[in-house]
Amino acid sequence: SLLVGASGPLNRQGFEFHKLPPPGRAGSSSEAEAIASSLVEAKLAACVSITPIKSIYSWEGKIESQEEWQLTIKTDLGQFATLEAQVLQLHSYEVPEIIALPLVTGSKPYLEWIVSVGGRVGK
Repeated sequence: SLLVGASGPLNRQGFEFHKLPPPGRAGSSSEAEAIASSLVEAKLAACVSITPIKSIYSWEGKIESQEEWQLTIKTDLGQFATLEAQVLQLHSYEVPEIIALPLVTGSKPYLEWIVSVGGRVGK
């Protein structure tokens, strides 16, 4: 899975809400590391965390069970389309999980770092 972040409206305390982008999954640790490195080097993400997971899912009418590596990608939601295109180009899965999840709140300095390092192209 891939996670992506985005800036949003200010809350009552004056902090910006951000959305973390997608969790993504990779079929091998080397693939996960290659995708993560590519995203950070291209400044599409401030950070990518890689976690081993086991997934049980239905695919083409069969129940599958597989060890995978989940990527939690911290970036600005404005990067989603470019990030998605990069992951699709590098990923071995026919349909990789690329989703954006809402983040209710977080440490203001940390969220500002995510946007500053993995901010929008052209900033």
